[in-house]
Amino acid sequence: MNEARSGQIRPLTGLRFIAALMVFGSHLAWVGVGPMGQGVIDQGFFGVSFFFMLSGFVLMHSYAEPLRQGHTSPWVYVGLRVARLWPLHVFMALPYLFLAARRGDLDPVAALSNLLLLQSWVPDSTVYFSLNGPTWSLSNEAFFYLAFLWLVHWPDRLRHVLTLALLTVVLTGAVCMHFWFSDAKVAGAYTLAHWLFYVFPAFRLLEFLVGMWLHDLWRQGWLNWRMPAWAAFVLLGACMLFGQQVPEPFRYSLFYLPAAVCLLVAHLGQVRTRWHAFLSSDVLQALGKASFAFYVVHMAVVRQVIKAFPWVESTAWIEVPLLLVLCCMVAWLVHRGVERPVEQAARRWLTARPPILGSAPSRAHPQAPKLG
Repeated sequence: MNEARSGQIRPLTGLRFIAALMVFGSHLAWVGVGPMGQGVIDQGFFGVSFFFMLSGFVLMHSYAEPLRQGHTSPWVYVGLRVARLWPLHVFMALPYLFLAARRGDLDPVAALSNLLLLQSWVPDSTVYFSLNGPTWSLSNEAFFYLAFLWLVHWPDRLRHVLTLALLTVVLTGAVCMHFWFSDAKVAGAYTLAHWLFYVFPAFRLLEFLVGMWLHDLWRQGWLNWRMPAWAAFVLLGACMLFGQQVPEPFRYSLFYLPAAVCLLVAHLGQVRTRWHAFLSSDVLQALGKASFAFYVVHMAVVRQVIKAFPWVESTAWIEVPLLLVLCCMVAWLVHRGVERPVEQAARRWLTARPPILGSAPSRAHPQAPKLG
Protein backbone atom coordinates (compact mmCIF):
# COMPACT_ATOMS: atom_id res chain seq x y z
CA MET A 1 0.00 0.00 0.00
CA ASN A 2 1.24 3.48 -0.78
CA GLU A 3 2.05 4.95 2.64
CA ALA A 4 1.74 8.53 1.42
CA ARG A 5 -1.74 7.84 0.10
CA SER A 6 -2.65 6.07 3.34
CA GLY A 7 -1.66 9.15 5.30
CA GLN A 8 -4.03 11.21 3.19
CA ILE A 9 -7.05 9.25 4.45
CA ARG A 10 -5.96 9.29 8.09
CA PRO A 11 -8.62 11.91 9.02
CA LEU A 12 -11.30 9.47 7.88
CA THR A 13 -10.48 7.18 10.80
CA GLY A 14 -11.28 9.96 13.27
CA LEU A 15 -14.34 10.88 11.25
CA ARG A 16 -15.68 7.36 11.79
CA PHE A 17 -16.10 8.17 15.47
CA ILE A 18 -17.98 11.37 14.64
CA ALA A 19 -20.36 9.35 12.45
CA ALA A 20 -20.79 6.77 15.22
CA LEU A 21 -21.62 9.61 17.64
CA MET A 22 -24.41 10.73 15.32
CA VAL A 23 -25.96 7.26 15.39
CA PHE A 24 -25.55 7.15 19.18
CA GLY A 25 -27.30 10.50 19.56
CA SER A 26 -30.20 9.46 17.35
CA HIS A 27 -30.97 6.57 19.71
CA LEU A 28 -31.45 8.81 22.76
CA ALA A 29 -34.45 10.81 23.96
CA TRP A 30 -33.12 14.36 24.43
CA VAL A 31 -35.29 15.89 27.13
CA GLY A 32 -35.62 19.67 26.79
CA VAL A 33 -34.64 20.08 23.14
CA GLY A 34 -38.23 20.19 21.86
CA PRO A 35 -39.79 18.30 18.94
CA MET A 36 -37.77 20.18 16.34
CA GLY A 37 -34.47 19.60 18.12
CA GLN A 38 -35.25 15.92 18.64
CA GLY A 39 -36.21 15.64 14.99
CA VAL A 40 -32.85 17.05 13.91
CA ILE A 41 -30.95 14.72 16.26
CA ASP A 42 -32.96 11.76 14.98
CA GLN A 43 -31.41 12.36 11.56
CA GLY A 44 -28.22 10.90 13.00
CA PHE A 45 -29.01 7.77 11.00
CA PHE A 46 -26.96 9.61 8.37
CA GLY A 47 -23.95 8.05 10.10
CA VAL A 48 -24.96 4.67 8.67
CA SER A 49 -25.04 6.08 5.11
CA PHE A 50 -21.58 7.50 5.66
CA PHE A 51 -20.30 4.14 6.95
CA PHE A 52 -21.62 2.37 3.85
CA MET A 53 -19.96 4.87 1.51
CA LEU A 54 -16.72 4.79 3.47
CA SER A 55 -16.65 1.00 3.29
CA GLY A 56 -16.70 1.12 -0.51
CA PHE A 57 -13.91 3.70 -0.56
CA VAL A 58 -11.68 1.87 1.91
CA LEU A 59 -12.12 -1.61 0.46
CA MET A 60 -10.97 -0.19 -2.88
CA HIS A 61 -8.00 1.42 -1.15
CA SER A 62 -7.03 -1.68 0.82
CA TYR A 63 -7.97 -4.65 -1.34
CA ALA A 64 -8.47 -3.67 -5.00
CA GLU A 65 -4.89 -4.14 -6.18
CA PRO A 66 -4.06 -7.15 -3.93
CA LEU A 67 -7.16 -8.98 -5.23
CA ARG A 68 -6.64 -8.00 -8.87
CA GLN A 69 -2.96 -9.00 -8.85
CA GLY A 70 -3.51 -12.21 -6.89
CA HIS A 71 -1.48 -11.08 -3.89
CA THR A 72 -4.50 -11.70 -1.67
CA SER A 73 -6.67 -14.71 -2.48
CA PRO A 74 -10.47 -14.45 -2.37
CA TRP A 75 -10.46 -16.94 0.50
CA VAL A 76 -8.14 -14.81 2.60
CA TYR A 77 -10.18 -11.71 1.81
CA VAL A 78 -13.45 -13.40 2.82
CA GLY A 79 -11.86 -14.82 5.95
CA LEU A 80 -10.57 -11.41 7.02
CA ARG A 81 -13.94 -9.80 6.36
CA VAL A 82 -15.75 -12.51 8.35
CA ALA A 83 -13.32 -11.97 11.21
CA ARG A 84 -14.05 -8.26 10.97
CA LEU A 85 -17.83 -8.59 11.43
CA TRP A 86 -18.99 -11.90 12.78
CA PRO A 87 -17.17 -12.57 16.09
CA LEU A 88 -18.13 -9.23 17.65
CA HIS A 89 -21.66 -9.58 16.28
CA VAL A 90 -22.07 -13.01 17.91
CA PHE A 91 -20.41 -11.83 21.12
CA MET A 92 -23.06 -9.12 21.51
CA ALA A 93 -25.93 -11.33 20.30
CA LEU A 94 -25.39 -14.07 22.89
CA PRO A 95 -26.73 -12.11 25.89
CA TYR A 96 -29.86 -11.22 23.90
CA LEU A 97 -30.34 -14.88 22.95
CA PHE A 98 -29.94 -15.97 26.56
CA LEU A 99 -32.44 -13.41 27.85
CA ALA A 100 -34.98 -14.18 25.11
CA ALA A 101 -34.72 -17.91 25.79
CA ARG A 102 -35.11 -17.29 29.49
CA ARG A 103 -38.26 -15.21 28.91
CA GLY A 104 -39.63 -17.82 26.53
CA ASP A 105 -40.06 -15.43 23.59
CA LEU A 106 -37.12 -16.48 21.43
CA ASP A 107 -38.00 -16.46 17.72
CA PRO A 108 -35.80 -19.16 16.12
CA VAL A 109 -36.18 -17.77 12.58
CA ALA A 110 -35.28 -14.22 13.61
CA ALA A 111 -32.41 -15.45 15.78
CA LEU A 112 -30.93 -17.66 13.05
CA SER A 113 -31.30 -14.92 10.43
CA ASN A 114 -29.58 -12.50 12.79
CA LEU A 115 -26.68 -14.81 13.65
CA LEU A 116 -26.08 -15.54 9.96
CA LEU A 117 -26.22 -11.81 9.13
CA LEU A 118 -29.18 -12.32 6.81
CA GLN A 119 -31.73 -10.33 8.82
CA SER A 120 -31.81 -7.29 6.52
CA TRP A 121 -33.17 -9.37 3.66
CA VAL A 122 -36.39 -10.05 5.58
CA PRO A 123 -39.03 -7.25 5.31
CA ASP A 124 -40.13 -7.63 8.92
CA SER A 125 -38.84 -5.29 11.63
CA THR A 126 -39.11 -8.07 14.24
CA VAL A 127 -36.43 -9.86 12.19
CA TYR A 128 -34.16 -7.09 10.89
CA PHE A 129 -34.16 -5.30 14.25
CA SER A 130 -33.96 -8.55 16.23
CA LEU A 131 -31.54 -9.11 19.12
CA ASN A 132 -29.00 -6.25 19.03
CA GLY A 133 -30.99 -3.92 16.75
CA PRO A 134 -28.21 -1.76 15.23
CA THR A 135 -26.48 -4.84 13.82
CA TRP A 136 -28.94 -4.88 10.92
CA SER A 137 -26.34 -2.78 9.11
CA LEU A 138 -23.77 -5.58 9.53
CA SER A 139 -26.04 -7.74 7.39
CA ASN A 140 -25.69 -5.08 4.68
CA GLU A 141 -21.93 -4.86 5.14
CA ALA A 142 -21.62 -8.64 4.78
CA PHE A 143 -23.45 -8.39 1.45
CA PHE A 144 -21.25 -5.49 0.33
CA TYR A 145 -18.08 -7.41 1.22
CA LEU A 146 -19.16 -10.38 -0.89
CA ALA A 147 -20.31 -8.17 -3.77
CA PHE A 148 -16.92 -6.43 -3.71
CA LEU A 149 -15.20 -9.68 -4.73
CA TRP A 150 -17.16 -9.51 -7.97
CA LEU A 151 -17.31 -5.74 -8.47
CA VAL A 152 -13.59 -5.12 -7.98
CA HIS A 153 -12.82 -6.96 -11.23
CA TRP A 154 -15.26 -4.91 -13.30
CA PRO A 155 -13.84 -2.16 -15.52
CA ASP A 156 -14.32 1.22 -13.84
CA ARG A 157 -16.74 2.49 -16.48
CA LEU A 158 -18.96 -0.58 -16.26
CA ARG A 159 -19.08 -0.25 -12.46
CA HIS A 160 -20.01 3.42 -12.82
CA VAL A 161 -22.82 2.47 -15.21
CA LEU A 162 -24.07 -0.02 -12.61
CA THR A 163 -24.01 2.75 -9.99
CA LEU A 164 -26.07 5.07 -12.19
CA ALA A 165 -28.47 2.24 -13.04
CA LEU A 166 -29.00 1.42 -9.36
CA LEU A 167 -29.49 5.12 -8.60
CA THR A 168 -32.20 5.20 -11.28
CA VAL A 169 -33.88 2.10 -9.84
CA VAL A 170 -33.84 3.44 -6.28
CA LEU A 171 -35.10 6.87 -7.38
CA THR A 172 -37.88 5.35 -9.49
CA GLY A 173 -38.83 3.04 -6.64
CA ALA A 174 -38.94 5.98 -4.22
CA VAL A 175 -41.28 7.93 -6.51
CA CYS A 176 -43.61 4.94 -6.93
CA MET A 177 -43.58 4.18 -3.21
CA HIS A 178 -44.30 7.79 -2.27
CA PHE A 179 -47.26 8.23 -4.58
CA TRP A 180 -48.87 4.78 -4.52
CA PHE A 181 -47.61 2.69 -1.59
CA SER A 182 -46.60 5.18 1.10
CA ASP A 183 -48.46 3.38 3.92
CA ALA A 184 -47.90 -0.18 2.73
CA LYS A 185 -46.69 -2.68 5.32
CA VAL A 186 -45.55 -6.28 5.07
CA ALA A 187 -44.88 -7.19 8.69
CA GLY A 188 -43.60 -5.58 11.85
CA ALA A 189 -43.96 -2.02 13.06
CA TYR A 190 -42.51 -0.14 10.09
CA THR A 191 -43.64 0.62 6.55
CA LEU A 192 -42.44 -1.21 3.48
CA ALA A 193 -40.68 2.03 2.46
CA HIS A 194 -38.66 1.90 5.69
CA TRP A 195 -37.37 -1.56 4.83
CA LEU A 196 -36.78 -0.89 1.13
CA PHE A 197 -34.94 2.41 1.44
CA TYR A 198 -33.34 2.13 4.87
CA VAL A 199 -32.61 -1.57 5.38
CA PHE A 200 -32.75 -3.53 2.09
CA PRO A 201 -29.11 -4.40 1.23
CA ALA A 202 -29.56 -4.31 -2.56
CA PHE A 203 -30.76 -0.69 -2.42
CA ARG A 204 -28.18 0.38 0.19
CA LEU A 205 -25.49 -0.99 -2.12
CA LEU A 206 -25.82 2.39 -3.84
CA GLU A 207 -23.79 4.18 -1.15
CA PHE A 208 -21.13 1.47 -1.25
CA LEU A 209 -20.83 1.79 -5.04
CA VAL A 210 -20.57 5.57 -4.75
CA GLY A 211 -17.72 5.07 -2.28
CA MET A 212 -15.93 2.84 -4.79
CA TRP A 213 -16.46 5.48 -7.50
CA LEU A 214 -15.05 8.21 -5.26
CA HIS A 215 -11.94 6.11 -4.76
CA ASP A 216 -11.58 5.77 -8.54
CA LEU A 217 -11.75 9.55 -8.88
CA TRP A 218 -9.33 10.10 -5.99
CA ARG A 219 -6.83 7.58 -7.38
CA GLN A 220 -6.96 9.30 -10.76
CA GLY A 221 -6.34 12.72 -9.19
CA TRP A 222 -9.80 14.18 -9.80
CA LEU A 223 -10.40 14.93 -6.11
CA ASN A 224 -7.30 17.03 -5.46
CA TRP A 225 -9.43 20.16 -5.20
CA ARG A 226 -9.91 21.49 -1.71
CA MET A 227 -13.43 21.50 -0.28
CA PRO A 228 -13.47 23.05 3.20
CA ALA A 229 -14.74 20.69 5.88
CA TRP A 230 -16.95 23.42 7.34
CA ALA A 231 -18.86 23.65 4.04
CA ALA A 232 -19.55 19.91 4.11
CA PHE A 233 -20.82 20.16 7.69
CA VAL A 234 -23.01 23.16 6.82
CA LEU A 235 -24.60 21.13 4.02
CA LEU A 236 -25.08 18.19 6.38
CA GLY A 237 -26.59 20.44 9.05
CA ALA A 238 -29.04 21.91 6.54
CA CYS A 239 -30.06 18.42 5.44
CA MET A 240 -30.62 17.36 9.05
CA LEU A 241 -32.64 20.51 9.74
CA PHE A 242 -35.05 19.84 6.88
CA GLY A 243 -34.78 16.06 6.82
CA GLN A 244 -38.02 15.53 8.73
CA GLN A 245 -39.93 17.21 5.90
CA VAL A 246 -38.56 14.86 3.25
CA PRO A 247 -40.85 11.93 2.34
CA GLU A 248 -39.72 8.64 3.84
CA PRO A 249 -38.73 6.87 0.59
CA PHE A 250 -36.26 9.67 -0.25
CA ARG A 251 -35.05 10.54 3.24
CA TYR A 252 -32.97 7.56 4.30
CA SER A 253 -30.50 7.32 1.43
CA LEU A 254 -31.06 9.55 -1.60
CA PHE A 255 -31.52 12.83 0.27
CA TYR A 256 -28.27 12.46 2.23
CA LEU A 257 -26.16 11.13 -0.64
CA PRO A 258 -24.70 14.56 -1.65
CA ALA A 259 -23.88 15.40 1.98
CA ALA A 260 -22.09 12.07 2.46
CA VAL A 261 -20.07 12.59 -0.73
CA CYS A 262 -19.06 16.12 0.32
CA LEU A 263 -18.12 14.99 3.82
CA LEU A 264 -15.86 12.25 2.51
CA VAL A 265 -14.23 14.42 -0.16
CA ALA A 266 -13.60 17.24 2.34
CA HIS A 267 -11.50 14.92 4.49
CA LEU A 268 -9.22 13.52 1.80
CA GLY A 269 -5.68 14.79 1.45
CA GLN A 270 -2.87 15.70 3.80
CA VAL A 271 -3.60 17.37 7.16
CA ARG A 272 -4.09 21.05 6.34
CA THR A 273 -6.33 22.53 9.06
CA ARG A 274 -6.67 22.25 12.81
CA TRP A 275 -9.80 20.18 12.27
CA HIS A 276 -7.92 17.67 10.11
CA ALA A 277 -5.12 17.63 12.67
CA PHE A 278 -7.67 16.95 15.42
CA LEU A 279 -9.15 14.02 13.48
CA SER A 280 -5.63 12.70 12.89
CA SER A 281 -4.64 12.98 16.56
CA ASP A 282 -3.83 9.86 18.54
CA VAL A 283 -7.00 10.16 20.63
CA LEU A 284 -9.36 10.41 17.64
CA GLN A 285 -7.46 7.68 15.83
CA ALA A 286 -7.95 5.38 18.83
CA LEU A 287 -11.64 6.27 19.07
CA GLY A 288 -12.04 5.79 15.31
CA LYS A 289 -10.48 2.34 15.46
CA ALA A 290 -12.88 1.43 18.28
CA SER A 291 -15.88 2.97 16.49
CA PHE A 292 -17.13 -0.36 15.16
CA ALA A 293 -17.19 -1.77 18.70
CA PHE A 294 -18.84 1.46 19.87
CA TYR A 295 -21.56 1.08 17.25
CA VAL A 296 -22.21 -2.56 18.14
CA VAL A 297 -22.33 -2.10 21.94
CA HIS A 298 -23.93 1.32 22.36
CA MET A 299 -27.59 0.31 22.26
CA ALA A 300 -27.10 -2.50 24.77
CA VAL A 301 -25.27 -0.16 27.16
CA VAL A 302 -27.91 2.58 26.81
CA ARG A 303 -30.79 0.19 27.47
CA GLN A 304 -29.19 -1.46 30.48
CA VAL A 305 -28.20 1.83 32.13
CA ILE A 306 -31.66 3.37 31.64
CA LYS A 307 -33.30 0.18 32.88
CA ALA A 308 -31.16 0.19 36.02
CA PHE A 309 -31.30 3.95 36.61
CA PRO A 310 -34.51 5.40 35.07
CA TRP A 311 -33.76 8.87 36.47
CA VAL A 312 -30.85 9.18 34.02
CA GLU A 313 -33.33 9.79 31.19
CA SER A 314 -34.90 12.81 32.87
CA THR A 315 -32.10 15.26 32.00
CA ALA A 316 -30.32 15.19 28.65
CA TRP A 317 -27.28 17.03 30.01
CA ILE A 318 -26.74 14.24 32.55
CA GLU A 319 -27.89 11.36 30.36
CA VAL A 320 -25.80 12.07 27.27
CA PRO A 321 -22.32 12.59 28.81
CA LEU A 322 -22.82 9.69 31.24
CA LEU A 323 -23.96 7.26 28.57
CA LEU A 324 -21.30 8.45 26.13
CA VAL A 325 -18.49 7.85 28.61
CA LEU A 326 -19.86 4.42 29.54
CA CYS A 327 -20.30 3.43 25.89
CA CYS A 328 -16.74 4.53 25.09
CA MET A 329 -15.36 2.55 28.02
CA VAL A 330 -17.26 -0.62 27.11
CA ALA A 331 -16.40 -0.20 23.42
CA TRP A 332 -12.71 0.17 24.20
CA LEU A 333 -12.73 -2.96 26.38
CA VAL A 334 -14.57 -4.95 23.71
CA HIS A 335 -12.29 -3.60 20.97
CA ARG A 336 -9.13 -4.53 22.87
CA GLY A 337 -10.43 -7.75 24.38
CA VAL A 338 -12.50 -9.26 21.57
CA GLU A 339 -12.44 -7.47 18.21
CA ARG A 340 -8.72 -6.81 17.85
CA PRO A 341 -7.39 -10.17 19.16
CA VAL A 342 -9.79 -12.15 16.95
CA GLU A 343 -8.88 -10.12 13.86
CA GLN A 344 -5.16 -10.47 14.53
CA ALA A 345 -5.48 -14.23 15.10
CA ALA A 346 -7.50 -14.62 11.91
CA ARG A 347 -4.95 -12.61 9.94
CA ARG A 348 -2.06 -14.75 11.21
CA TRP A 349 -3.92 -17.99 10.53
CA LEU A 350 -5.20 -17.06 7.08
CA THR A 351 -1.95 -15.64 5.75
CA ALA A 352 0.06 -18.59 7.12
CA ARG A 353 -2.13 -21.27 5.49
CA PRO A 354 -0.95 -23.02 2.30
CA PRO A 355 -2.82 -21.76 -0.78
CA ILE A 356 -6.09 -23.48 -1.66
CA LEU A 357 -5.93 -25.48 -4.89
CA GLY A 358 -6.44 -23.16 -7.82
CA SER A 359 -5.74 -19.93 -5.93
CA ALA A 360 -2.63 -17.80 -5.94
CA PRO A 361 -0.37 -17.80 -2.88
CA SER A 362 -1.50 -15.08 -0.53
CA ARG A 363 0.99 -12.60 0.84
CA ALA A 364 0.57 -11.22 4.32
CA HIS A 365 -1.89 -8.43 3.71
CA PRO A 366 -0.63 -5.01 4.86
CA GLN A 367 -2.34 -3.47 7.84
CA ALA A 368 -5.01 -1.29 6.30
CA PRO A 369 -6.51 1.71 8.07
CA LYS A 370 -9.40 0.59 10.28
CA LEU A 371 -12.07 2.21 8.21
CA GLY A 372 -14.10 -0.40 6.40
